[in-house]
Amino acid sequence: VMALRHSNVETFIVFRASTPLAVALLDFIFLGRAAPAAPSMAALLGTAGAAAAYVATDAQFVVEGWAGYSWCLLYFGLICFEMTFGKHLTSSLRVGVWESVWLTNLLALPMLWLLSYVRGDLDGFWAAAYGLPASDAAILALSCVVATLIGYAGWLCRGLVSATSYTLIGVANKLGTVLLAICFLDKHASRSGVAALVACICCSSMYSQSPLRADVAKANASPPPAAGEQA
Repeated sequence: VMALRHSNVETFIVFRASTPLAVALLDFIFLGRAAPAAPSMAALLGTAGAAAAYVATDAQFVVEGWAGYSWCLLYFGLICFEMTFGKHLTSSLRVGVWESVWLTNLLALPMLWLLSYVRGDLDGFWAAAYGLPASDAAILALSCVVATLIGYAGWLCRGLVSATSYTLIGVANKLGTVLLAICFLDKHASRSGVAALVACICCSSMYSQSPLRADVAKANASPPPAAGEQA
């Protein structure tokens, strides 16, 4: 939210589109994936290059410099950690999809309430909640159900593909956000900036998932030793 508050939608999305290159490195180091093949590496570099081209056309970068992107950089690091650690959880702990959904939301609730309290967002919250019309309450409940289903779909997809591929799937979904921003918001990029953003997402769609390294795949395929065989 803070990243969007201090930049436009396209800037936020380009930082999001640049994360697969970093996640691919983390995929190789921590999750046992092979290095991306040449076409896939070209796709990742093209994604990052198009993101850099967008930054060069963003007026906010010219006016505020890197200070205007501090929240986006923080978001970049958190996304890379989330994508890598989330895949580690689904691969190592064998946690079910629904368990992952509920656990994620339950762990987020204390931090959400604490942050809301510190920022003063809870002032007048209960009065507004009790005075909420029935139609608005129904919309709020429906949005909670939809958000839960989105979480389920996300965790299910995360378990089926690599961390890098999952990151790129999220990037591809951002194109619809850009189109909506152009249609409904008055704060969006220039034509050259949007062209760079489209090129960024097109490059990301050309990525092919890297397989597990041979040693990791062999270790995963080997059955665990029996209790009597352990020294």
